[in-house]
Amino acid sequence: MALRVLNYSMNFEISILTRQINISKRRWTAEKAERAQNAAENGRHKELYNIIKQLTKRGNRQTAAVKSKDGELLKNKEARLARWKEHFEEVLNRDTPKSPMNDNEEIDKLELSL
Repeated sequence: MALRVLNYSMNFEISILTRQINISKRRWTAEKAERAQNAAENGRHKELYNIIKQLTKRGNRQTAAVKSKDGELLKNKEARLARWKEHFEEVLNRDTPKSPMNDNEEIDKLELSL
């Protein structure tokens, strides 16, 4: 019985705290919006930008998914960076062509269609 009363009391306190947090968030947002309006009216663009950034800030952003050559998703940062390094080494470090084409030859081969 005492446990049930304690649980009810804690839930009640949590609901009061949640309500107070929501009120504080709304008040903070309204104050920021008022400051943003004031900054916009007075030409303080940097301040306006910073306020907008604060109001639209999201939580932690996810990183882009990187897969290994086998198709396995790489989860830690070091492995992702190593894979990017490997990828660019393969792409950028190629042998030079034996007979590079002349730009003019390439343009002559193109067929233009209008």
